[in-house]
Amino acid sequence: MTVQVTPADVTDRDAAREMLPKLRKNNPEVTLMWADNAYTGLADRARNDLNLTFKVVNRPPNRVGFKVLPRLLWNLICQVVQQ
Repeated sequence: MTVQVTPADVTDRDAAREMLPKLRKNNPEVTLMWADNAYTGLADRARNDLNLTFKVVNRPPNRVGFKVLPRLLWNLICQVVQQ
């Protein structure tokens, strides 16, 4: 997988734009990604430029505060198991 450490003034979304091509090049077996709705704009680029399926997981409407979204947690578990 790909890891990128960024300065505090770089948003996660901007860092993802730079990181996704590296991820795709180094891990062609990765074809599906999940992200929260902050990454909605990257879905088209991921699909068109990188041939990645990028699924946005929306927060349930009544959710208050921080909670890990179920699909994102599952994605993290799968990544750990693959290593």
